[in-house]
Amino acid sequence: MKKLLILVVSMTIILCGCDKVPSEDTPMTNRLFNVNAEIDYGKNSISCSMTRLGDGIWKSEIDSPSELEGVSISLSDNIIVTEYHGMTVANEKENSPQNNLYIILSECIDHSAKAVALPYSETDDGKKIFTGECEKGNYEITVDENDNLCSLYVKEKNIKAEFSEFCVLE
Repeated sequence: MKKLLILVVSMTIILCGCDKVPSEDTPMTNRLFNVNAEIDYGKNSISCSMTRLGDGIWKSEIDSPSELEGVSISLSDNIIVTEYHGMTVANEKENSPQNNLYIILSECIDHSAKAVALPYSETDDGKKIFTGECEKGNYEITVDENDNLCSLYVKEKNIKAEFSEFCVLE
């Protein structure tokens, strides 16, 4: 009888543990917004402001490192436009390097914006960490309790972006 009771209790514990269904939701990244970004990629880092103006439409102003300060990058449709002190260079997106930091970040966020639902886990401080996969790789997007973008991590590309001063554009 004792063995039967232990077996029933053990099975109950196991079955309850297997019953857990991962949570799914959609991150609120399908908005127009401006955010400051601190981006680490490999051994390099960059600081910039990023503005999402629509699906696939982005603008960024680089603040640091000093060698890149003042560079403006715009992405629309399949064109990347880089401006610096009056000089403008336009390239087709498909002709850009595979590891173009700007394209990777924008495509991961745009992918999350189009997703019907993504699995997520919740942290103790109320943040949600969404996981997704797009052409650029697997990514994690963290939003705070107000659905403001906090971070983006693309493991395969070794890119970690921390966001601050999130502001929805109206």
